[in-house]
Amino acid sequence: MSGTDANDLQALASSLVEAAKRAGERRGLYGAEAGIELRRVRPEFNPERFGVGSVREFIEKCVPELRIIAKSGSDFIYGLREWVSPPVRERPPRIDEDERALAWKVWVSPSSQFSIAVAKNGAGIRPILKGQKTDQEVEIEPARSEVHRRIAREFLVAEAESLGAVRADLDRIVDNPNSSWWPNWTQQIRAVSRDLSRRWFDYRRAALEQELVQQMTRAGIDEQTAKKVLDAIGGAREAWHRAKASAMPAAQASLPARGPVEPLSAQVDAVSLVHDLTSRMAERELRSLSLLLGLMLDAIIDRERR
Repeated sequence: MSGTDANDLQALASSLVEAAKRAGERRGLYGAEAGIELRRVRPEFNPERFGVGSVREFIEKCVPELRIIAKSGSDFIYGLREWVSPPVRERPPRIDEDERALAWKVWVSPSSQFSIAVAKNGAGIRPILKGQKTDQEVEIEPARSEVHRRIAREFLVAEAESLGAVRADLDRIVDNPNSSWWPNWTQQIRAVSRDLSRRWFDYRRAALEQELVQQMTRAGIDEQTAKKVLDAIGGAREAWHRAKASAMPAAQASLPARGPVEPLSAQVDAVSLVHDLTSRMAERELRSLSLLLGLMLDAIIDRERR
C-alpha cells in the first residue's frame, strides 16, 4: 500500500471510529451512515482500492476498533469493540416476511454473519447468529463464495452456444479473485439481454436450492425431509413476493401529493446521479436498496431553492 493510501486509510478509519462514538453505545453506527461518512471524508472513496468489495468488508478488514453489535433490517450496526452488545435480533424486524423466507436470504449471502438453523425433524427453519442453534437443530452456514463461482461457471458451460463472444468476458469476470466479481458478473449478464438475465436467475436459484438440500443431508437430515423444508422455504418466498406486490399500490397511494415535476438544473443530471450512487455499491447493498427516485429528485430541487 502506498503512503497516500495508508494516510487515507488512517483518516477513513478514524472518521468511522469518531462517528461511532458520536452515535453512542445505545444507538450505534448504521452501515448506511458509515458509507456516507466515508464519502464525506473522501468523496472518491471506493472500497476496491483497499482490496475489498463493500463498505462492510472495508470495516471488517480495515477498522479493527469497530465490530457488528446489532442488525436492523438489512443493515448492520457497528460499535466500539469494548461496548456491551445490545440484544441482536435473530432476524430482521420485518412483519411481512417470515423466518423461512429470511432463511433463504441468509443462505444465498456468502458474507452473512448469520446461519440458518433447521429442525432435525424438518418442522422449522430460521436465521440465527452463527453457533446459536439448539440441540434439536442442525446449523447450515451460508453458501460460500466458491459455491456461487462454481454455479456461475456451470452456467457458462450450459449457455456456451448462446453466449458467443461475450463468453470470454464472463470467464474473466468469474475468475477474478476479488469479491467485486459478483456485481461485475451481474452487470454484464444484464447488459447482454433480459432473457439471459432471466435464465441466469432461474439457473442460479435451482442450483442453490439443490446445494441447500445437499447441505442439509450432509448435516444429518434425510433427503425427503430436506426437500420438504425447501418446499416450505419456496412457499414462504412466493407468499412474501405476493404480499409485497399487493402492498405497493396502497403504499404509493399513501404518499403525499406532489406538485408538477420541475426540471433539474444543468448541474444535476438524474441519470448520472443514479449511476454514480449505484456504481459505488456492492450487489448485496443494491439488493437492500429501497427508495422512490421521484422523492429523491424532489429533495434535490428543494435544496437548490434554498
